[in-house]
Amino acid sequence: MLAGGGDKQIREILKKAAGLKGPARARLLMQILVLAGLRGMVGQVQSEMRSMGVVIDIRKNPFLLKIQQDALEEGEAKGKAEALAGVLLQRLEAEFGPLPKWAKDRIAKADAGRLHLWVTKSFKASGTSIEGIIGKR
Repeated sequence: MLAGGGDKQIREILKKAAGLKGPARARLLMQILVLAGLRGMVGQVQSEMRSMGVVIDIRKNPFLLKIQQDALEEGEAKGKAEALAGVLLQRLEAEFGPLPKWAKDRIAKADAGRLHLWVTKSFKASGTSIEGIIGKR
């Protein structure tokens, strides 16, 4: 696949991989997917795998399971940050009116931990400035 011409050989490569059993099969199929990613051929490989009935159970593959868990954790953190940013924006706009671009940018770039701190400050710091809550420009 890396040397070129792999796109024409995908079905044959997958047939040979599917003929293996157990961990050797799972390891080879994963390696094929990694190589396909390097060549921009993931869609083609996945399509062939589906048409051949080849299934990779990520629950049985520690590497793929870790990738899935990391993605879920990252998605949860991103969702939490987006929710906190929304609360903070509403709170600051209620207190100060339309926010300047620098403040919106700072909020958009902050992580969930910092946003949580700022939301807490925004409820405790009545009468202060935007800078008093999220810091100086």
